[in-house]
Amino acid sequence: MDKRLFTLVGLSLIGGVGLTQLPRAGQHPAETPAHDPGVALVHRQLAALEQRLDDSQQEVERLRRRQQRTFELGPLLAQFESRLAETQAEVHSREAAAEASASLRERVEAEMEQRMTELSLGMESRWSDLTREVHATHDLAEAASGVLDEVRSRETPDRAGMWAALMGPTVQLAGETTVGSGVLLQSREMPDGTYSTHLLTAWHVVRDILADADGLERPIPVTLYSPDADPRADSAELLEFDPTLDVALLVMSSDEPYAFGASLPGKDRVSNAHVFDPIYAVGCPLGNDPIPTYGEVADTQHHVGDETYWMISAPTYIGNSGGGIFDARTHELLGIFSKIYTHGNLRPTVIPHMGLVTPMASIYAWLEEVGYAALEPSSDSARPRTASADR
Repeated sequence: MDKRLFTLVGLSLIGGVGLTQLPRAGQHPAETPAHDPGVALVHRQLAALEQRLDDSQQEVERLRRRQQRTFELGPLLAQFESRLAETQAEVHSREAAAEASASLRERVEAEMEQRMTELSLGMESRWSDLTREVHATHDLAEAASGVLDEVRSRETPDRAGMWAALMGPTVQLAGETTVGSGVLLQSREMPDGTYSTHLLTAWHVVRDILADADGLERPIPVTLYSPDADPRADSAELLEFDPTLDVALLVMSSDEPYAFGASLPGKDRVSNAHVFDPIYAVGCPLGNDPIPTYGEVADTQHHVGDETYWMISAPTYIGNSGGGIFDARTHELLGIFSKIYTHGNLRPTVIPHMGLVTPMASIYAWLEEVGYAALEPSSDSARPRTASADR
C-alpha cells in the first residue's frame, strides 16, 4: 500500500475516533448511553479500519519483501543484461564474419570462375595452336615425303616413261645433203576415221631438204623411232612456215595413231620460264638416232635481229635443228631448237652449249596467225607437273 494512503487512513481513524468520543454539548460523559447507535457504528468502522490497516501493513510487508527481492535481483539482472549484451555483440560479430566470409566466398568464386574461363580460353587457344602445328607438321611431312619421292625418282628414274615422253616424239628429217630433227604432236582422229599427226621443226631444215629436191611440193622424208623396233620411214607434207621465226608445220596421215606425241604446255608455263630451269634437248645430231642432253635455260631474252630466242646450256650440234627442248621435270615441249653459236669466219667453231631456241609462246602466237590454234592445248587439258629425273 502506498504511504500516502496509509497516512490518510490513520488520520481518518484518529479523526473518527475523536469525533465519536466527543460528548454532546452540555452532556457529561457518564451520561452517554451505553448502547448508543453512533458508538456502535464507530466501533464497526474502527474494526473495519483496523482490518484495512492490517491488510495495508501486510501489503506493505509484501512490497518491502518484493523491493528487497528486486534489490537482490538487480545485480543478477545487470549481470544478465551484460551477458546478453556480450552475447548480442558476439552474434553481431559472427554475423559480420559470416557476411564477410560470404562476400569473400563470392569474390573467390567469381575470381575462380573468371580464371577458369581464362584457362578454358587459353586451353582452346593452345589447342588450336597445337592443331595448327600438327597440321603444319603433317603438311611438312607430306612435303618432305614428296621431296624424298622426287629424290628417289631421280635416283631411279622412269626410263621407259622418259623415253616415251622425250625420245619417242623426236623424228629425223633428212634430204640428200641435209639432216635435221622434228617433234611429233599428238595424233588426232579425223572424221573419215584416219589420223592426222602434225610435226614441228625448224624452217631452215625443211628449206634445205626442199632445195635438194628443187621444189616445195616434195614430201619431206621422216624417220620414226621405237624403243623395241627398228626405225620406220615415213613422209610428211609442208603446211606452213615462217623464215623469220625459223619454224615450220608439217603433217602426216595414217590409218592408226602414232604411239608417241609431245605433251604441250599451257601458255602460263612457257610465259613464266626462268633462267636455271632444267631442260632436255633431244635431236638427231649428225644423223644419229635421237640423243638427249641435259642443261638449263641460260637466257629467255636473247635477241637476234627482230626475233627473241632462248639460250640453253644443254650440248647440241649440227642435226639438232628442229628438235625439241623439253622441261626436265614435266617433259612438256618448251621450244624448237633453231641455231647453234659458231665462232670464227674461216673455220667456224661450233659452240655446243650456246644453242638458241624458238620458245613455244612464239610458236603458239604463230599457229594462231596461220589458223592452227586448235593444235594448242586447252587450259583444262594442260598436263600437271610430275616429279621426274633431272638428268
